[in-house]
Amino acid sequence: LVGAYITFIIVFAVGVCWLWPDFVDASDPPRIRSALHIILVVETFVELGLWLAGVVKPWVLAVIFFCNGWGLLDAFLRFPVVHDLDSLFSLKQVTLLTVKLVGYSIGFRNVAKYVGWFILLVLCCVFFVPILWLTALPIGDVSSYHQKHDAVDVDLAVRLWRAGFNPV
Repeated sequence: LVGAYITFIIVFAVGVCWLWPDFVDASDPPRIRSALHIILVVETFVELGLWLAGVVKPWVLAVIFFCNGWGLLDAFLRFPVVHDLDSLFSLKQVTLLTVKLVGYSIGFRNVAKYVGWFILLVLCCVFFVPILWLTALPIGDVSSYHQKHDAVDVDLAVRLWRAGFNPV
């Protein structure tokens, strides 16, 4: 367990605090968006592996796919659009992050016995990717707010609804 925490700290310090900001500064939004998509796929497969290993209960998969799909995937598709903290988008992101955290809290098998592993799992699977997304956003860069980009700032559920019921 100590080794796992040390590994997490090293990966977080080197990856998130050093390499990721350098990558974001040197890349254009489509490339960053692609990297975020790859990271989301890897995280989702890790979470699927946790279920296959029996770490979480089967219904947690539904929570994972719902939160990763409607939350993180939607945020990544809209990247680099920055939303205000008081927007419905921000409320949705915080709500889905909370749902995922509660899902892991209730669905983790034997939390009392493996509390250290549970906390590490929450850090890796609930907070790691949103931190990457937040650090990639051009927050505070006022000149980039109105910059032309190829992102569509429409909720993923609305896009799917329109595609299914108005396929024009």
